[in-house]
Amino acid sequence: MVFSRLTIRWRITIGSALIAAVFFGIGVFAFRSQVSSILGSTTETLLRHDAAPIKTEILGGDDRIDEPGKGQLIAVVDPTGTTRRSTLPSDLTARLPELLRLHGDPKPFTTTKETYLVLTQKVETPQGRWSVIAVRDLDASVLILDRITESLLIGALVLVLGFGTASWLLTGAALRPVNRMRRRASELSRNPLALPLPVGPARDELSALATTLNEFIDQQR
Repeated sequence: MVFSRLTIRWRITIGSALIAAVFFGIGVFAFRSQVSSILGSTTETLLRHDAAPIKTEILGGDDRIDEPGKGQLIAVVDPTGTTRRSTLPSDLTARLPELLRLHGDPKPFTTTKETYLVLTQKVETPQGRWSVIAVRDLDASVLILDRITESLLIGALVLVLGFGTASWLLTGAALRPVNRMRRRASELSRNPLALPLPVGPARDELSALATTLNEFIDQQR
């Protein structure tokens, strides 16, 4: 009800801004989903790359497990249940038996401190079954995703405001001939012999309306 009382200029501007907000919002959601999928796939790939050298050493019959690379969270458990190598943080080390049961595809694992993605792989050897656990912190990916989403939302808001401003200016320019016709009609109401309504150079709906009204004025005269 309130919207119908607004001027045409305001209605077009608000409507255009709302449509832009919907489209930009859908774009932000779709882009965020795509980035989230890419980050998840990248994290899984990194986990498999972290575990691959360790598995190669075990399958090669080398009981001496090299120190994992800097920043890699790895745990290696031999067939006797002994942890041969571990760079896991304390909150994960305390829950190592739970991690050993997460074999298969990478799975999220939450502790009181952090959220991780865990890949537990079994390696069969003549001596028995080894377990290789590779872990990646998900909080960094969540932080990156949140920062990207924040930037996208700010960009979308700027675009919506710019779109609304452009609609306001363009609508004002489009309605300028209407304002001239209104002023001339006001003069005609006071002085029937005043000049007719101005007809713009463009062959558009406003020119056609002015021409029709001028014909009507001539008939009344």
